[in-house]
Amino acid sequence: MAITKLECITVEKTNGITWVMLNRPEKRNAMSPQLHYEMDETLRDLETDPETKVVVIGGNGGYFSAGQDLKTFFRENEKNPAGRKRAAEAANRWRWERLYKYDKPTIAMVEGYCVGGAFMQLLATDFAIAAEDTVFSLSEVNWGILPGALVSKVVADAVLPRHALYYCCLGEPFDGKEAARIGMVNYAVPKKKLKAETIKLAEKLMAKSPAVLRATKHAVRQVRTMDYDQSYDYLAAKGQAIKVGDPEDSYNTGLSQFLDQKSYKPTFQPFSTKGAAPKAKRAKGTKKKGAAIDSRAPRFDDRSHNKSDRETSTMKTRIVLSVLAAAAVASAGPACAQFYKGKRVTMLINYAAGGPTDIEGRIVARHLQNHIPGNPNVIVKNMGGGGGMIASNFLGEVAKPDGMTFGFFTWNVVAGMIGDPGLRVKYDKFPFIAGIANPVVFYVRNDTQPGLKSGDDLMKASGFKACALNARNTNAIQMGLTYDMLGLKYKLVPGYQGLKAVEAAVLKGECQSANSSLPGWKGSIEPTMGKEVVPVFQLVAPDDGGKIARASAIPNIPTFEEYYARHKGGQPKGMEYTALRKIVDTFMAMFRTSFAAPGAPKESVETLRQGFRALWQDEKFLADYEKRVKNRPDLIVGEEGEKRIADLSNIDPKLAQYFKGYIAKISQ
Repeated sequence: MAITKLECITVEKTNGITWVMLNRPEKRNAMSPQLHYEMDETLRDLETDPETKVVVIGGNGGYFSAGQDLKTFFRENEKNPAGRKRAAEAANRWRWERLYKYDKPTIAMVEGYCVGGAFMQLLATDFAIAAEDTVFSLSEVNWGILPGALVSKVVADAVLPRHALYYCCLGEPFDGKEAARIGMVNYAVPKKKLKAETIKLAEKLMAKSPAVLRATKHAVRQVRTMDYDQSYDYLAAKGQAIKVGDPEDSYNTGLSQFLDQKSYKPTFQPFSTKGAAPKAKRAKGTKKKGAAIDSRAPRFDDRSHNKSDRETSTMKTRIVLSVLAAAAVASAGPACAQFYKGKRVTMLINYAAGGPTDIEGRIVARHLQNHIPGNPNVIVKNMGGGGGMIASNFLGEVAKPDGMTFGFFTWNVVAGMIGDPGLRVKYDKFPFIAGIANPVVFYVRNDTQPGLKSGDDLMKASGFKACALNARNTNAIQMGLTYDMLGLKYKLVPGYQGLKAVEAAVLKGECQSANSSLPGWKGSIEPTMGKEVVPVFQLVAPDDGGKIARASAIPNIPTFEEYYARHKGGQPKGMEYTALRKIVDTFMAMFRTSFAAPGAPKESVETLRQGFRALWQDEKFLADYEKRVKNRPDLIVGEEGEKRIADLSNIDPKLAQYFKGYIAKISQ
């Protein structure tokens, strides 16, 4: 029934804190059936109350609660089973089911007495602060019953078994200091400071992102009863839910304020939740937004000396494409400048923060906003999972086609070739913006048996584990194909959530070998694990003349073809190599791809392309990129990228069937 007047509790709202106080001081706030009904309905309503940010549970008159009212809750209901059942349901519901899973932070403010059944709400709240002179007592044993309802359970879960047994079996009282010592409350303070300390804690909680705080407290509670595998799955899903459903975009806002704006230190403080992140200031000396860009001028002359034939040929191709593309957008200059003026644009990255895609994407985002006509604020949003396909599906199915969201992806070439059902929106449906070429480096721990002094010694190893992303991902397939062709005795372990997780697995020795893009190798693996791992070989796309040559950034690492010839003799061939080159020739040439949402306005796509072209003229961007990746990036914009994407669907049916069979094989 609906309660129209509160008789046994009081509710007060002050600056986001809602104080819910048991109000039977003459009974030391012992809990009656009516009190339970009122608490149950009140907590239900406050959970969705926009004024309530934190709920504090306490008691008026200087008492937290003396437990159940023995007369009204027990004796008066002895001959009324229906009434007793209803009262018990309400009592258990608010003291556990509601509070334990409450969406908003909850604090128990404990003073006076906390006895018996009051331990349920004490331990169901997220936090508890006690006055030092509070009397805690699990006294049930003294009057002939055991700590019932869920009291025995929650006490046993909250403290060490010996503490639980001691106080439950002896029924001896203890004070707030002892409650803090054994972990029953967070801390104890002098009674005169209790309310001030409670407010202080509540204010700290209100400074956090509500969505992240809610997910975090739910996660910590839920994983306690899960095994490790279940916890991995649950936490991955919970993390993804925050990224997709958080209206404040807390994950990316916090990363941006730390990594890009450097405005706070997360070890010591939360990120600012007030308003959008401020726009990045244009570095002194960079071009004003909307300034004319002479795309006809050769861009690579100042750094084309001493380059390989492969690089020189590629540069010439980029120059020609730049001339054609610049001409296509020249007449749209003023319209382009207005399209993004004063807007906020989201760059969606399809892998987790800290990985190679994220490293490269954040460098691009930091400088790109200086070159998009109209001066938009570019923010980064990470959305990992599904071998990169969750983000691409989001861009294709959920993101508004208004030009305000674009992707910076490590795309899944094999998924596009074989029509993987997990890729619900095919790549040729996305307007292509730009692509960046990257080789891939294979590496192995040098303590892999029998001990490796160089990558060549991998041929002597056996029984080692190679970890990778999921079995449908290019990362896993190219690992398996190359190692199979070399005849290595290894076990492929697919299924890792992002290359940062793969790196961590190698570092911890869970597996011994893996592969990563050039930014991952130069920006993360070599600096942090250079003493633990050795490079084996690199996979690289051919130049415009069809020649396969070492990338200039890693001239001391042989190509796979060189490595194969050295150890197996001759050149690799057969269906395995055909499949590998089908991946490499397309994937490595556009390792990172930038797409707009299907249906995005043409002027937005052309404006973003223009921004990427201008970015590749920015020496500050190139220097920043080279500092992290040890190489200057190779750009594809426009028709060449669109042609490569279209070619994905032109695959020999036999080769497509081979890929499907190989994926099934390595999935086992």
